[in-house]
Amino acid sequence: MKRIVTLVLVVVLVLSLSIAAFAEYTNGVPAIVVNGGSGPSLLLGVYNSANKKITVIPGEDIAIYTIKSASEIPWEDQDAFLKACEETGSTKDKTVRAPFYLWIREGYKELDGFAYVRYPFTCVGKNVKLTVNGKEMEVCPISENSWFAKLTEFGTIVISSD
Repeated sequence: MKRIVTLVLVVVLVLSLSIAAFAEYTNGVPAIVVNGGSGPSLLLGVYNSANKKITVIPGEDIAIYTIKSASEIPWEDQDAFLKACEETGSTKDKTVRAPFYLWIREGYKELDGFAYVRYPFTCVGKNVKLTVNGKEMEVCPISENSWFAKLTEFGTIVISSD
């Protein structure tokens, strides 16, 4: 009987894992492989206003750029990204992670029923906030230190907490 209960619990545990549990995180930012590289890949879900997934954005349609790769950010967004990097260095009374730039191939925001993209991330602390291009996005808890943000736009992302 104990073996059956143990087996059932193991099956339930495996089935309860989400894709975010398998994403590799580097300093809280999901590591994304682009252009057919080897390693982890992140899939982001696109949701409608009823919180139903309407499609998945594959890793090849997503890129994350840090300050080390700022020259690869679209030129019209480079100045705003570099300004956000400077501002985070002078922030007091909050823990602010280094900003990064989230690029998603065009067309996903034009999908019929698009409301947001669910973006998973990790962050320690209270009052976790995520902004995109200076606009605060809704942040929801997944588990301790794991969150997801409802992104209605893409660009320079800054995550902070108390």
